[in-house]
Amino acid sequence: PEGSYVLTLVAAATDIVDSAGNPFSADVSDIWEMDTTQPTVTVEQAAEQDDPTNSLPVVFDVLFSEVVAGFAAEDVSWSGSTAGGIVHETHGTDGTHFTIEVTAVATDGTLVPTIPADSAHDAAGNGNLVSTFTDGTVTLDRAAPDAPTGLDLAAADDTGSATDDNTTSQTTALTLSGLAEAESTVRLYDGAAEIASGTTAEFAAGIDVALTGEGDHTISATCEDAAT
Repeated sequence: PEGSYVLTLVAAATDIVDSAGNPFSADVSDIWEMDTTQPTVTVEQAAEQDDPTNSLPVVFDVLFSEVVAGFAAEDVSWSGSTAGGIVHETHGTDGTHFTIEVTAVATDGTLVPTIPADSAHDAAGNGNLVSTFTDGTVTLDRAAPDAPTGLDLAAADDTGSATDDNTTSQTTALTLSGLAEAESTVRLYDGAAEIASGTTAEFAAGIDVALTGEGDHTISATCEDAAT
């Protein structure tokens, strides 16, 4: 079993002598440790890391269960990622805590670093187990979302000669709807002034706005996705 072991050679109980015939004059002891436990390691997105994000670097925290040696940047695998062309660095100071810093990515997607088994070893030579994570994925999305489409005034609020001529006698509770990228924030403008905002789902169902004054109003919509 694991633990500390002491081997003692008792002088009085041995017949060992040197070449001159002199016997041992004192006990001799040696202590050693038996360690067969493989280190565990977790890889999590850093506490301050945005997810999703539209910028680099992307940082992950690595924690080994004990001090290890031999862990380096080339030990990190990205095989579970959808992003491509990933360039990264590793940094560490105390043998248990490391960071993985992604500095360049060719194509956006998910970043999922893993550390294969036996990438690092403890003092007894035990290789680590494959890494695990609770929240070890970050989505990199640097592409601006497409502009919302299908912006329209609800037929029930279109009081003109036709229900699709965007003419109304109402100034409040006007419902505008359209389509936008999933999980985004849509902002509605009357000219340069923001008049309402909502989620993609709310925009699809219809967002109520109020307009001030008669005449033509130029209504537009913009979209911001979840990447920050």
